[in-house]
Amino acid sequence: MKRIVTVLVLLVFNYLPVYSQGDSTAAKVTAGEKAITGSFEMNYLRHYIWRGIAFGNDDVAQPVLELSHKNFTLALSQNFNYVPSHVPKESYTRNAFFDEQDVEIRYVKEWEKFSTQVSGMAYFYFYQPGSPNTAELYNWSGYNFYKGFSVFTENSVDVATYRGAVYSNNGFLFEHTAKNNLKIEWTAYAGFANAKFDEIYFGCSCGGINLVGTHIDITKGIGRYFIKLSGEKNNYMRAALKESASLKGTDNFGLAAGVNF
Repeated sequence: MKRIVTVLVLLVFNYLPVYSQGDSTAAKVTAGEKAITGSFEMNYLRHYIWRGIAFGNDDVAQPVLELSHKNFTLALSQNFNYVPSHVPKESYTRNAFFDEQDVEIRYVKEWEKFSTQVSGMAYFYFYQPGSPNTAELYNWSGYNFYKGFSVFTENSVDVATYRGAVYSNNGFLFEHTAKNNLKIEWTAYAGFANAKFDEIYFGCSCGGINLVGTHIDITKGIGRYFIKLSGEKNNYMRAALKESASLKGTDNFGLAAGVNF
């Protein structure tokens, strides 16, 4: 635990110059006139879970820095292993603390009940010979049909190393913000993949419904700062996936703290 706390402190201090620049700019304009807004989140996740897949890394941080101008956002996220000696030996050439950098350019458009997001994502991996760099096109769209309840679909297609691999989540979203600035965001979804996606990540040319799952974020705002508790549970729907992963499904929980600027 002492080691985890030390790493958290070092990472936060590493990002402080970014905040200083943002705060300096904000001081020159009013909140309504800010040309660039953003946020930074530092977190702890028990497992590295991506689209229901466990990659073997436990006790990780995936900090996120976002800078937005009008409808466009640049998002930078990383993966840090708090305990480098615990990374899967069969997948790494060394005990890596920092092993991934992701870059996303996002466009978001919102109407009264409908919103959509289109993104281009690039993934860069380090010290992992079996994980080449790649890129995706991504879309999220949702329709609010009743007092915080929405239906949504999110779809991605790889356009680089794994060209043609497709993954899609479809389900329900519930959002509610209480008067004390406590926000609850809950999703229930079914995850679909084509045969190429499953061949790459599970070793079987299956295709179809991969999983059903749920995710919850509980966020408490304190001025421009926030803390967040997260939980996730996924159940695999096909025997071939359970056999490949040696799991019936995956679960995760996390803690985060951040600032909006």
